[in-house]
Amino acid sequence: MLAVVYVETWAQNQAQIDSGKDISKAISNFNDYTTRNLFGIDRDTTQLLTGETFAGGESGMAVPDTVCNPKAVGISVDINVYEPHLLAGTMAHMIGHNIGMGHDDGREYLN
Repeated sequence: MLAVVYVETWAQNQAQIDSGKDISKAISNFNDYTTRNLFGIDRDTTQLLTGETFAGGESGMAVPDTVCNPKAVGISVDINVYEPHLLAGTMAHMIGHNIGMGHDDGREYLN
């Protein structure tokens, strides 16, 4: 079962996620943000949903094997605002990596 325990919306770029930059820097910045600002919230994973695009064109990235750990974060890119199920699928994919699931074809699972 998946339960959303907290939602935070931003009017500004609070985690310093830079469009056109490297997604690994963005996930590091987001991890820093969650460590500093969400320490009082019980959570198994923290996911950032964004419309920003990254230099490598990634649709997402997650820190693997970290569920139930403060470092369990993921970023999912909304590539088409008219098809929200794509974003939901990407987020589920990133949560899978947080849980420790890899790709069936053996690819690196940081994206």
